[in-house]
Amino acid sequence: DTNKAIRVRNNSDTDTFSLSYRGAATFGGDLTIPEYIVHSGDSNTKFGFESGDTFAVETAGSERLRVSSDGNIRHSCSGGETIFEMQRTDSNTTGAVGTINFLASDDHSVASISAMGDGDNEGADIVFRTTSAAANESPYNAATPERLRIDSSGNVGINSTNPAYLLDIASGSASMRLNSTSTSTLVITSGASNAARIEFGDLANNDTGYIY
Repeated sequence: DTNKAIRVRNNSDTDTFSLSYRGAATFGGDLTIPEYIVHSGDSNTKFGFESGDTFAVETAGSERLRVSSDGNIRHSCSGGETIFEMQRTDSNTTGAVGTINFLASDDHSVASISAMGDGDNEGADIVFRTTSAAANESPYNAATPERLRIDSSGNVGINSTNPAYLLDIASGSASMRLNSTSTSTLVITSGASNAARIEFGDLANNDTGYIY
């Protein structure tokens, strides 16, 4: 092969290593290194294996990413302004910009946090999903429903995908409770029968008084 400066083959006549005249190397199996692969002419930028079962990436002489032997991942940034970015490269007026998906041991999505486009490609809502009965790995599966949304205007919706107020709670029997563990409680309720009231209570009784 006139394109190969060095070529090593096994008994099956298959390349195990080749080096082209342009310096490109091809390996037909594992490449074993004792520690790091270093960028030529830039010795403070490298990646490799600092210690047993640990993978690390360094730039500008500082460690930026580490995957430890127990699977934990640490990302470091000296400035702190930009720690982790997720970017969707096509136009995303209403779809997901990025999602962090939490999976159980059977790979089913039990919770997720998503940034969802708000319709104009320059804004997004933050959506939280949780479940007690996950069905598959997709964070958008109906078995893992939306619980809370912070829309691009700052409105917060609980069980509401389109909150119209600073705090918008939607439920068949929506209630909001303010509770002091040592003194009193305040409950605001909007019932399914169109009856709404404000309840006042203490530790012994949740509704010692109320206003309809």
